[in-house]
Amino acid sequence: KVVEHNETPGFGADLINAGFDALVGQDIAGAAIDVKAGVTMTSKAINAALKAAGPQVPTDPYTVKGFGKFTMNVAVQDGVIAAINAPVHGETPGFGADILTEEALAYLVGQEIATAQVDIKSGVTMTSNAIADALKQAAAANGIAVEVAEPAAADVAEAAPAASGNVYDVLGFQAMKVAVDVDEAGKIVSVNVVEHNETPGFGADLINAGFDALVGQDIATAQIDVKSGVTFTSNGINDALKAAAAAAPAAAPAEEAAPVEETAAVNATVYEMQVKGMSKHPFTLSVSVDENGKIVAASSPANNEIEGALADDVLSTLVGQDIADAKLDAKSGATVTGNAVNNALDTIAAYIRNAEEVQ
Repeated sequence: KVVEHNETPGFGADLINAGFDALVGQDIAGAAIDVKAGVTMTSKAINAALKAAGPQVPTDPYTVKGFGKFTMNVAVQDGVIAAINAPVHGETPGFGADILTEEALAYLVGQEIATAQVDIKSGVTMTSNAIADALKQAAAANGIAVEVAEPAAADVAEAAPAASGNVYDVLGFQAMKVAVDVDEAGKIVSVNVVEHNETPGFGADLINAGFDALVGQDIATAQIDVKSGVTFTSNGINDALKAAAAAAPAAAPAEEAAPVEETAAVNATVYEMQVKGMSKHPFTLSVSVDENGKIVAASSPANNEIEGALADDVLSTLVGQDIADAKLDAKSGATVTGNAVNNALDTIAAYIRNAEEVQ
């Protein structure tokens, strides 16, 4: 039960009001709720509370790298695995996430930590190796020598971004080659996948749709939204963009936030910033901050971002937050826009801090 909160009606408050009956009967060691789009911060707060309640079996957390970094808990008693779970992670549903469920990991419970073996499954090599890494760390923490058989090199090879002209070798679901053309001003001219073996119906469809939306964007900040079901392929494209950015001319420094007007009615200062999101064209973010550092209004009157990404009801969730740590929960499908807003909020907060220090 959430006994006290001030979450936003229509967002976090609705998640709380729905209750958490589904958690009843779960083992506290692995209990967690799904992090939901639009209520990310509230969802994560609930999971933090579950984690703070503590596992019933003593475990140690080990940070590992699968497709992304996450923490695994491994309990070892008398040299035997007593419990293992990964309650919070960002692995891909249908791929790595499926081998991190409590049911999927159950085969490891009861195995000797010194000889425990992880099944390396096709399509989830990185997640499988992350589990193996957690077992190694657990063995070492318990003073147990272990030599876990490594999978064949061909099974785990990851293509590192390496430029050949404007073509970058990156890893999607499989290795692929991405051509990124950038002009002298650091603007993207074209993005094309020139060689790949991604899955039809998944990554291949993302590639076939093309990347026209990237044309005209600054290579220094360009990225595509990571889409459910094609996470590997999406991240492969973003790796190619990062590699191209490293080879491109240095981008011009970001415009510093500055107050543009005083609003006497609420004794607030309005800050405006030009922000680069998903569109070719930057948008203006306007944020009003009162004398106590609270956001009293936020808007983006004209923009070319994904429809609804900067709607009034989305930006209104910022009202009441402290500018020092204000964050926008990005609407599903508009992660890049949400991150751009949050970076702008950080810049405004830094400007205000610097101004206060000078005074």
